[in-house]
Amino acid sequence: MARLFLRADLDELAAYRQGGGPQPGDTATFKLSSNENPFDPLPSVQARVAEALAGFNRYPDTGGRALAERIGARYAVRPTQVALGAGSVEIISQLIRATAGAGDEIVFPWRSFEAYPLLTIAAGARPVMVPLTPQFRHDFAAMRGAVTDRTRLIIVCSPNNPTGTSVAARELEKFLSSVPPRIVVVIDEAYLQFNRDPDAAVGREFLGLYPSVSSCIPSPKPTDWPGCGSGTRWRRSLWYRPCGRCRCRSRLPTLPRSPESRPLMRRLSSPNGSRCS
Repeated sequence: MARLFLRADLDELAAYRQGGGPQPGDTATFKLSSNENPFDPLPSVQARVAEALAGFNRYPDTGGRALAERIGARYAVRPTQVALGAGSVEIISQLIRATAGAGDEIVFPWRSFEAYPLLTIAAGARPVMVPLTPQFRHDFAAMRGAVTDRTRLIIVCSPNNPTGTSVAARELEKFLSSVPPRIVVVIDEAYLQFNRDPDAAVGREFLGLYPSVSSCIPSPKPTDWPGCGSGTRWRRSLWYRPCGRCRCRSRLPTLPRSPESRPLMRRLSSPNGSRCS
C-alpha cells in the first residue's frame, strides 16, 4: 500500500488524551482536570441555549461584532482590537500561525499548558520549552536567554497551568522591558477568574505600555460559559487582519454573538468583569 504524503514530524507529537469523567449515574465524582463546573448550568444560560436552537441552521457571525463591541467598551479598546474564537486555545493558535512558520521558534515555560508544543509543531515552528524554577514559577532570566533571531512569539501563562503559580506584575514588567519589540508576547490568562494573588500581573494593564503584548482571556469558566468565546485585546489594530486570516470561519460559537447573550454580556459590563467574586 502506498504511503500517504503526510508530515513525518507529526509522528513525534503525543496525542491529546482527554481525562475520563464520571460514568452515567455517578453523582459523587466530579471531573477536575478540565475545570468544569460540577453544578448544572444556570437557568438563564439554559434558557439562552434553548432560544438559540431556533437559529442553529444558520452560520454564526464569524466576527462576533456585538460581543467584540461590548468587550471593546468594557476594556476601552476598539472592536478591531478584539479577536474572538472557540476558547483560548484557538486564539493562541491564531497568534502562533500568524507569527511563526517553518524554522521559527516559540518560547514558553514548561511544564505549562500542554497545547503549547502541539500548536507550535502543528504550525511548523519549533517549541523552545524553558523549565520552570524549583518553585514551579516562570524562569524569566532563562526565557530571555532562550530568545534568538528566530524567536517569533513568547507565551507567558499566569496563573500557570498546571502549577497554579502566578506571575507578579513587577517581574513581568522587567521581562517585557527586556524583550525586543519585534517579538509578540501573549499573556495567557485562562484562569484569571481564579487568581487571588494581589501581586499578580493583569495582562490588560500592559497593553498600552508594550505594543507587542496581547492578553488572552476566555469567557469566565465559573459562569457556565466555558469555551463559548475568548477575547484577545491588542494594542495595534494591524494585528487584527493577520490573525483573522488564520481563524476558522465557522468555529466561533453561536451563543454569545448577540446582545441577547445576557449572562455573558452582564459579566462584561460589571465592574469586576474579568474576575470571579
